[in-house]
Amino acid sequence: MMAVFWIMAVVLGLVVCARCLKDGEFIEAQRSRKHDVKPLRWSLMVLQPISLVIGMIPYAMYKFARSGLSAAAARFFVKTAIPSAVILLLVIIAELVLMYLQANRSYTDMARKSSDMHDV
Repeated sequence: MMAVFWIMAVVLGLVVCARCLKDGEFIEAQRSRKHDVKPLRWSLMVLQPISLVIGMIPYAMYKFARSGLSAAAARFFVKTAIPSAVILLLVIIAELVLMYLQANRSYTDMARKSSDMHDV
């Protein structure tokens, strides 16, 4: 059950990253089409902390339920806790960086278009 929350958090994080990559036009093939960089979506700004909270649930569940776990389950959780936390941390950092970069690119794109309109 605890692994389901961790998997959901990682999948949500990867969805946020993929959406930022698409909307922020970080991929060369997209840039050549001359589309506008889309502003950061509110849904992504909501999904990011949700993925963080969902990712923390398994660790909190272990803290409160470790006395009720079997020895094998407790050993498994202890053995996988650090690697899973590192993976989750990397996904969360990637989310934040890509969200920042997309917002920055969108702001720069809008500012450039605004100045181009005033120059005409």
